[in-house]
Amino acid sequence: MPRSYGSQFRRMGIAQVRNGRRVVDVAASVKVPEATVSRWVRQDKIDRGEIPGTSSQKSTDLRATTRRITELAAEIATVTRASELFAQGRVVRPKGLCPIVETLASEGHGTKRVCRILGVPFTTFYYWRKPPVSARAIRRAWTADVILSIHAQSRQTYRMRRSKAEVADAYGQVVNTKLIRLIMREQGLAGLPVRRRRKPNLAHTLSVEDLVNRDFRRDGPNQLWMTDITEHPTRDGKLSCCVVVDAWSRREVD
Repeated sequence: MPRSYGSQFRRMGIAQVRNGRRVVDVAASVKVPEATVSRWVRQDKIDRGEIPGTSSQKSTDLRATTRRITELAAEIATVTRASELFAQGRVVRPKGLCPIVETLASEGHGTKRVCRILGVPFTTFYYWRKPPVSARAIRRAWTADVILSIHAQSRQTYRMRRSKAEVADAYGQVVNTKLIRLIMREQGLAGLPVRRRRKPNLAHTLSVEDLVNRDFRRDGPNQLWMTDITEHPTRDGKLSCCVVVDAWSRREVD
């Protein structure tokens, strides 16, 4: 990137050249490239009218005009694109303009320019895109951390009621029962005793096909075997026991 020199610094170098010093000597003394000093001197002669060319003032005005034309072209493109989004003719509330601003900004239009054209304060759009954390959200996050800590300290035994009492007793905060239940459900926390599911009533429900039509009479051994499975709770888990009985002899099958 080219280095920028101040106007006073440039005038000092030009004055030394006009006083009779060579461009090479001036460039070496001020530690500036010789081509840069030569350009300063030439532009100074143009500004004084000694040689033809575009003066500094005209160059400045031309750059400002070019920049303004570029800005106007960008504004026209923004307005044209915005009019397409409003083509349905519906009335958009002030808060509903923020999504339109985001759409135009994502397409390359300047965010501040779009806000100015649509009349949306930039701070409003900023808070809409990145809203500050509310006090309610902070309190909920704090409550979730406390519930996790209490549940861990209780060795995963506390349920909703005891957790609520512990929050009130240890932290002096009264928390809604529904909030604690929701947090524990979201975090997958469950105390003891674990609520068991009610077993379905299968009295009038056909579970398997009856292959013998409820006729268990037999006239010899090894014609019909019957079995049943029973679960026994143990320290290592459930133990399943199965016995096979012959329908004729009523004895266990080895």
